[in-house]
Amino acid sequence: MSASLCNTRLAELARSGIGAAPVAAGEADAEADNPLCGDEIRIRLVWRDGGDAPVLDRLEHATRGCAVCRASASLAAMAAAGKTRKGLAELADAFDGCLESGDFAPLGVGFGVFDGIASFPARRHCARLPWTALRRALGG
Repeated sequence: MSASLCNTRLAELARSGIGAAPVAAGEADAEADNPLCGDEIRIRLVWRDGGDAPVLDRLEHATRGCAVCRASASLAAMAAAGKTRKGLAELADAFDGCLESGDFAPLGVGFGVFDGIASFPARRHCARLPWTALRRALGG
């Protein structure tokens, strides 16, 4: 990624709104906000029977924030579907690790949109916000 974090792929992902849905405050499984920049997210986890353990059917989010936060919420919704609670916690941990290292290759396709975010420390908080809400929804 170039020195600019605002690239075409990130902008497209932010606009895609994957998983975006109305999530009223009383209907959210978790909320998170960043008072420094104003980003806010509410998420709802919709589960289905997975045999041995429930699996996530979909992650719905109501996100009001910058392109980085919205793109991260869309990626979380895409990557979370079909995972168990344990798998979701592992995914959130892996995202945090990649956020710190700046190398998103271990997470696979799509996450490369955040390559280079290490050059923008304040934007890491924006990218982390949906994952913070996910952890809260999981009780962590």
